Amino acid sequence: MIHSYGQLAVEVYDLEKPLGESFKVVEYYLQRLDGCQGRILEAEVGLGRVYIPLLEKGLKIEGFDSSKDMLACCEARCNEKGLTPSLYKGEMMSFSRHKLFDAIIIPAGTFHLVEKRREAMQSLRNFLKHLSPNGRIIMDLYLPTPDKGPSIQTWEMNDKEMITLTKSIIENNMLDQKRISLLKYEKWSNGKSVAQELHRIPFRWYGLKEFKLILERIGFSAVTVSANYQYRKQPQSSQDTLTIEAVKGK
Repeated sequence: MIHSYGQLAVEVYDLEKPLGESFKVVEYYLQRLDGCQGRILEAEVGLGRVYIPLLEKGLKIEGFDSSKDMLACCEARCNEKGLTPSLYKGEMMSFSRHKLFDAIIIPAGTFHLVEKRREAMQSLRNFLKHLSPNGRIIMDLYLPTPDKGPSIQTWEMNDKEMITLTKSIIENNMLDQKRISLLKYEKWSNGKSVAQELHRIPFRWYGLKEFKLILERIGFSAVTVSANYQYRKQPQSSQDTLTIEAVKGK
């Protein structure tokens, strides 16, 4: 359902999104979860860019990820800070906990990685099942950007090593609201390629009205939309980051 990132992808995430650097998302989620005394769950925690700051603030947060490499790195980061994380391997559609949560968060557009629509709907039902009465789901969504063709990014590790990332779109199905990208991570040492990873990354997008209707049909209510991490600010552009918040029940 969701691609499991490998070690090279983990290294790039660590370089591109260092822990502690502000990306607005952390501050926004801290604000929206302020005063939450119950359990919180983050889906697809990655390296802990959101999870760890929330844990540091004393929130009762658990997290899961489909990538064992991401989880291992997140746990190591927590240990370095003297934190005790509650992390486990799982996927949005099928994770199961014998407890309810007051809030479930899915930052950074991770929900778009659920490629099949029926699995995306099952994931939302699974979130609903794991929320306490009046519990909230908070999630970031994006709209697709124009296809500008293949791109290459480079990260220099030191004088001898670097990692390159080549991105290209291999499928762009506007009718089905789905785009597939191919990501090629390559590590170089002294000018020679020493490791490679290929990742097929899906991106399924939703219209705002469409997604609100989906949430309400599944059993959510009080759906709000916020743009660019400003609560209830109405979106003005298709390039805006959209944060959806909804409550379990009527």
